[in-house]
Amino acid sequence: MHLSLFFFFATSVLAVRASPSADSGLRVDRTKLHAVSSTGEDLLNAPFPLSTPLSLPQDATLQLTFHVSSAASSEPVVPRQAFVELWDREARRGWEGNVPVRARDGRGRFTLDLAAPPSSLPPSHSGAYHLSLHLASSPSTPGLTLPIGEVRLPPAPPAEADPNDEYTLRPEIAHTFRAEEKLPPRVVSAVGAAAVVGAPWASFIGLVAPLPLSPSLPAQTLSFLLALALFEALLATYWVRLTLFELFPLAAAAAVSTFFAGRAALGVERRRRAGGEGKGKVLEGKGKVVEGKRDS
Repeated sequence: MHLSLFFFFATSVLAVRASPSADSGLRVDRTKLHAVSSTGEDLLNAPFPLSTPLSLPQDATLQLTFHVSSAASSEPVVPRQAFVELWDREARRGWEGNVPVRARDGRGRFTLDLAAPPSSLPPSHSGAYHLSLHLASSPSTPGLTLPIGEVRLPPAPPAEADPNDEYTLRPEIAHTFRAEEKLPPRVVSAVGAAAVVGAPWASFIGLVAPLPLSPSLPAQTLSFLLALALFEALLATYWVRLTLFELFPLAAAAAVSTFFAGRAALGVERRRRAGGEGKGKVLEGKGKVVEGKRDS
C-alpha cells in the first residue's frame, strides 16, 4: 500500500509539472484572483493569468478561486491533486500550498494571508514569485498547469532565533582526568619510610632488651620471639610485593601461631616466677628459725 501511494504521488507530481494539455481531462473556468489590503481596499479583482506583475503590501490577503469540471461532460469534478506554487526563479526554490475543492460544484479556493505567512515559505531577496496552479486527475493522465502570473511579496520579517541554535558546536572542553602526581622531596620520603619501617622494630627491640637473653631461654620463649619476627617480616613483604587479599590468609595464620606461642611463653614465665617466689619464702622461714634458736 505504501509503495502504491508513493508511486501515485511521484506520478502525480510529474504529471502536474507537464504543460497544459487537453489530455488531462480537466477544464478550469471562472478563475479569479482577488487581493485585499489590511484596510479592506480591493487591490485586484480580475481573472487570471495576469498580464502584469502584482505587488502586494504588508498585511494584504490574496485569494484565488476557480471551478474544475470534466472536459468531456462539463460535470464538476474533484481532482486528485490541487495545489498552488510560489516559485522563486532567482533562488530556484519554492513553496506549495494545497487547494481544497468542493465536490458539489468543483469550486476551489486558496487564501494567502501575508499578515501571517506560512513559516515554510522561503524568503526571497527580490520578493518576486511566479504563481501557478497545478491540477492532476489520475496517475494515468497528464496533469494541468495553469500559470497565474508574477506576484511580488513584501520582504519577510527577520526570523526569530531558533532555540536549537543553543545546541550548536561549542569549544572543546579541556580537562585533565588524572593530574600528574606530585612527589615530595626524596629526603622527606626517606625519613617517612625509615619512621614507618623502623618504628615497629624499635618498639620490638625496646621491649625485648630488658629480658635476660641467654642461650638458656626456654624453647617456648624463643618460639614466641621467632613468631613475632616472622609477623614483622610478613608485614614488610606485604609492603613490598603482596596485595591485601594475599595478606589476609597469611596474616591470620601468623596471628594464630603468634597467639599460641605467646601463650606458651607466658605460661613458662609464670611458672618460673612462681617457683622463685616459693624458694624465697622457704629461705625466709629458715632464717627465722635460726634466729629463734640464737635467741634461746
